[in-house]
Amino acid sequence: MRSVPGSRRLGEFLTRLSDQVLACLQESARLVAWRLVPTRMRHCVATQESVPVFLRRDGAGYNGEKQYWLHPVFVGVVWVGTRLNEGATDVKVDWREQLEADVAPLLEAGTPVWLPTDNGYYCGALAAYCRERGWDSSLSVTESRKKRPVLRIVVAMELADQDWTPLGPERREETVLVFDQPKCWKEEEVYVVVWRHRGKQGQEHAQKGPLTALGLHHPPCKSYVANQAFYPCGRIAQLLLELVQSQLLPAKARQHGLRPLIRNFVQTAGRLTRSGRQLRMLVGRGNLRLSWLMHAADKLEPA
Repeated sequence: MRSVPGSRRLGEFLTRLSDQVLACLQESARLVAWRLVPTRMRHCVATQESVPVFLRRDGAGYNGEKQYWLHPVFVGVVWVGTRLNEGATDVKVDWREQLEADVAPLLEAGTPVWLPTDNGYYCGALAAYCRERGWDSSLSVTESRKKRPVLRIVVAMELADQDWTPLGPERREETVLVFDQPKCWKEEEVYVVVWRHRGKQGQEHAQKGPLTALGLHHPPCKSYVANQAFYPCGRIAQLLLELVQSQLLPAKARQHGLRPLIRNFVQTAGRLTRSGRQLRMLVGRGNLRLSWLMHAADKLEPA
């Protein structure tokens, strides 16, 4: 990576990448993430009492033909790691590698962690891993074959109406706790039987933000290595935007997603002028977030 390609030449740059350069690109993205994660973790602990670690998978295709499995992992909203695997691989093929390489080194001792996952990661090994590390976990069970034993227990319990706990004042959703030890699992697990796994779904929707805002759902190249490199580039872009949001912008700006940040900060039109020995950036009055630029300028002003 001796030269930085222009934004219009990234596709050509990706097609020339080797496996060695891909590894360096992954390491670069990891170093950027490590700079941002500590601040975000402290914020999560202060506001949510734990740090959410989220594994997910997306099906990303090329021209509707060849399919890939994209396996990103997030700490809070920070995209700390990703794998792009071929579509024939198991959904949970590399979850341990991702947690060991991309998450565990970032966590300080005693950090409270909550790991919610969807049905694709429902397995005894992941549940045991979280228990060994002292993490809370929430593994969604929506596939009919996997949830059938738990539902049989619920039926056998012959619960009365008062045995169910309402999730809202209108009792549209109710829940009950069930204990079961699936076959080949090390310990008995607690199942929360509800109509919807709402906690996981809310977290999942939050993690779709970077992929949607940066247009990363569809890898652009025919080369597998090039497509693997495409997502570290996206990760670096997301991490840099998060760094700008957390370190340069006012506190009120942190409640916005990436799209307002790109529209009102990155894509702001301006003209750089020189007057005497001073450089000035002239921007139009029509910028709706001019205060963001002024705040960032003050932060970047040398002492």
